[in-house]
Amino acid sequence: MIRSLIHRTVLTLAICAGPVAVAQEVALSSAYLVEPGSPYPVFDGEKRYFAFGDALIAVKNRGALWYLQRFDVNGLQETASREYDDMPKDMTFEGVRRMGDHLFLFYSTWVKDRELEQLHVREIDVATATFVDRGRMVVEVKGKLSGDLVQKAGIYRYAVQNKYAFTPSLDRKYLGISWSMKLDKKEAEPAKTALQSWPMVVFDQTMTEVWKGEVTMPWPDENVSVIDDMVDAQGRLHVLASVFNTENGRQIADTGRFLFTYDHLTNDWSRVPAPYDVRSQGTNLIEGGDGLFRVVGYYGTEGDPSVKGIFVGIIRPGEGLVDLKEHAIPDEILSMYSTPKELRKQTRKEENGEEVGLNDVELVGSYHDDDGSMLLIGEERYTTTQCFTDSKGRTRCTDRYHADDLVLSRLDPNGELRWTRRLAKREISGAPIGGAYEVLVTDGSIHVLHYGFGDNLDIRPEEPPTMKGGRFLVVDRIDNASG
Repeated sequence: MIRSLIHRTVLTLAICAGPVAVAQEVALSSAYLVEPGSPYPVFDGEKRYFAFGDALIAVKNRGALWYLQRFDVNGLQETASREYDDMPKDMTFEGVRRMGDHLFLFYSTWVKDRELEQLHVREIDVATATFVDRGRMVVEVKGKLSGDLVQKAGIYRYAVQNKYAFTPSLDRKYLGISWSMKLDKKEAEPAKTALQSWPMVVFDQTMTEVWKGEVTMPWPDENVSVIDDMVDAQGRLHVLASVFNTENGRQIADTGRFLFTYDHLTNDWSRVPAPYDVRSQGTNLIEGGDGLFRVVGYYGTEGDPSVKGIFVGIIRPGEGLVDLKEHAIPDEILSMYSTPKELRKQTRKEENGEEVGLNDVELVGSYHDDDGSMLLIGEERYTTTQCFTDSKGRTRCTDRYHADDLVLSRLDPNGELRWTRRLAKREISGAPIGGAYEVLVTDGSIHVLHYGFGDNLDIRPEEPPTMKGGRFLVVDRIDNASG
């Protein structure tokens, strides 16, 4: 593994990104060459980037203004840009999605006098960084939808965002869009005992409708817990879910975990057993290019939230579970970057015959190849509370959000563990942390970008990380095959 600073220019930008100490002098690695491109006008606002071959498309917005840019990756310069202010006044942004070679911007509107929720799509021409049209409606629903309440520009102006769930297929040929109605208390209670259902529309990569319908599962809402869902390469819906027996609205027994497949032509479900374990702590459903499905996640032990290992179940559609493997977290990974106090706790557990695990690690991402091989990414995430009492006896408490070490695991198409690596990282914020890293996968290497501190650049496995020595943008390069 090679840990290197990318470039002094990037280093300066990283330091300016937040309040940090003065950077120490560090020898820059020659493993990466970063060249500054030609200057271009800066557009302040929310930014999203998408790669199309040798081009990079940027979609930016600030209030009612939208800005599209196209960059030439090889020439390191902006080749096209366009500013727009023609979006509907009260639109709510719902995301940008790439489908095949197409790029779409989604937004929703509320037609108050007719009580209609509408979802619109506007295609972006990636060759010219312009909108293809003024937008077209793809979903219309009578009544209000549930979502997240967000504040908009202005005083006491709010909007409901994220009203639609987008489920793309692995190859981006199909996109499923679903939603749920906003229910009041009187409507929500009987809905628990009704058959779980939700509307869904599936589109192809040109956003042409393929099928739509009300998807109804054969169990009431209170008896089913949906873990993950996806649309496959044929446009079919698959749902990974646990089924429970209930009594007076309480879950009293686990029936099992199943992979359900929905046939939109007959409105029927089929199901096959899926890997199920009360110890599982984060599970993903993945479709491989080989036609098999993989259910992958972390497992622990009952009553102990720490991660003990990885499980992989391989499912053949129509047949069921054909293989199940478990891999314990290697001992050297468990002890890496631990404090003396943490090591003492691990030793006591081992002496008592207990399994040792990774604390606070969540499955935050996965990458999968066409052959079914996978890269799992776990991140150490937790919250601490700091309280201060002033001279007058008044106490004020604040939450601190942590995003620390990364744990990467490579699995082959058969579910065998090839390697696991732990990367030292420390990130802390007064607000919930979104993405605290970025992963780039090339043919032979995995490149993990994140902020790091100078004292951690040459850290040894037996040392606990610190937050000293200046802040830098760091890349950890890992050999894809050997780790």
